[in-house]
Amino acid sequence: MPVHVEITDSASPWLEWAAKEFPKFTASALKSTGWMMQKEIKKGITSKAPGGKAYLPTMPAKKRKLFEQAFGRVAKGQYPVMGKLKQAIGYEFNKKRMEVTVGWLSISAVQLGKKLEEGFRTPVSDRTRRALARVGIFARSDTWDVPPRPTIGPMFDYLEPRIHPYLEEKIWSKVEGQGQSGTARNPRKKYIVKGEWW
Repeated sequence: MPVHVEITDSASPWLEWAAKEFPKFTASALKSTGWMMQKEIKKGITSKAPGGKAYLPTMPAKKRKLFEQAFGRVAKGQYPVMGKLKQAIGYEFNKKRMEVTVGWLSISAVQLGKKLEEGFRTPVSDRTRRALARVGIFARSDTWDVPPRPTIGPMFDYLEPRIHPYLEEKIWSKVEGQGQSGTARNPRKKYIVKGEWW
């Protein structure tokens, strides 16, 4: 399911008070929190170690080099499919509920994300088998096992303790500067979170 960030009873007394006294600044701080979280999750995917927990390699480095040779690819330090998922992460702000939600922006990203989180088995086609044989890799099975790559759980564990302090700091900076601080965002750019994480 998606990550919902809101001002609840678990927040500090100051944060609850500020949310009532400065709703405009709180709304801005919640949007900023969503932006921060999506940015951090994208960084976690790029690092291939979200929340400090490294992804298991699909194959040994030597074999991967031969694999890339077989298909004319040069290593870019990024799993191509993970690059697509990185772009499919965003946040949605609900003014009525005073809540920001972080999650997948498309149904296809939800499905792919779930697949990668859990690991999957993919068939090896004859064409793939022939291309691999040319570089000395002989597939002994009709399928390839892709190990699970947990992303959302480790990132949640990493981000959770930072959420309320970040919110408080953002609200306080706006109170002190009466709304003049902070980075400008494009007010016309709106995302809708389609998917669920946890």
